[in-house]
Amino acid sequence: MEYSFDKSLGHLSQVISKNLGSNLEKKLIENGISLTAEQWSVISLVYHKKDLNQNAIANTYGFDKVRVLRILNVLEAEKIIYRTTDALDKRSRKVNISDKGVSLYHKIVPLAQETIDNALKSLTQEEVSQYMQLSGRIIQNLSSK
Repeated sequence: MEYSFDKSLGHLSQVISKNLGSNLEKKLIENGISLTAEQWSVISLVYHKKDLNQNAIANTYGFDKVRVLRILNVLEAEKIIYRTTDALDKRSRKVNISDKGVSLYHKIVPLAQETIDNALKSLTQEEVSQYMQLSGRIIQNLSSK
């Protein structure tokens, strides 16, 4: 396949990601929630996976450590997450979601789902399933290198 910027996987993936984030942020603002899409992604990750450290969060999203630290500092200041020292490695801090964060998570989930539903609205269920399968395979291909 000949390279075309407009049809390149990296470009298309980046545009999808940016637009999903922008659309979600608009919904958050409309609902009086002052968060970025990146902050939401960290809240969602920490909700689903307990006792993560900063490196695990950075690796999940491909963010650098400083970017993750800034996000965590904001979320901790807002009492959405909390950090504790790892008993096995005093240099590492575990990140978990607070009760306030759990409540916020449940408030945002319908807005995130609405954003995803809107992005997929012109696709059939079969196309959505196929897209998910193909995306998973691409991720697996890239991860195995």
